[in-house]
Amino acid sequence: GAGEGVGVAQIEAQMEAQKEAQKEAQMEWRPEFYFLGKKLWSKGYRELLSLLDSPEARKAQADGSMPTLHFHGSGPDETAIVAEAKRTGVDVSHFPAIDHANDALREYPVFVNPSTSDVLCTATAEAVAMGKMVLIIEHPSNEFFYQFNNCHTFK
Repeated sequence: GAGEGVGVAQIEAQMEAQKEAQKEAQMEWRPEFYFLGKKLWSKGYRELLSLLDSPEARKAQADGSMPTLHFHGSGPDETAIVAEAKRTGVDVSHFPAIDHANDALREYPVFVNPSTSDVLCTATAEAVAMGKMVLIIEHPSNEFFYQFNNCHTFK
């Protein structure tokens, strides 16, 4: 439920539901997760890269059960964030800044936001409103979002 830690089964069920809906709409299935945010370390990139570098995430990446995470954004720390992702070898892709209104983001089933720097993050609010599965870090700055069924937390 909302506010509880998210499990792999919940993610898989959401992805399967999204896949079926997209099949019906004759859309190409894109299993990737995405993060939309300014490329600043303070937005949680270091923590997210660290999570993706964990043994559990490495195993899931190796067996194909963990989708690629797409980072959409630009900013002062972009070069360092890209370099750190390359150094660790985690499965992420980098894309320029984009707005949630852009059609390119509509196909993503899951929005991930590791940031704790915003009291009420606009990108998270938009993803919730779009019906995405939203994964946010468990933190007081994100408590407002716990009430939504499509919002789940991680530590």
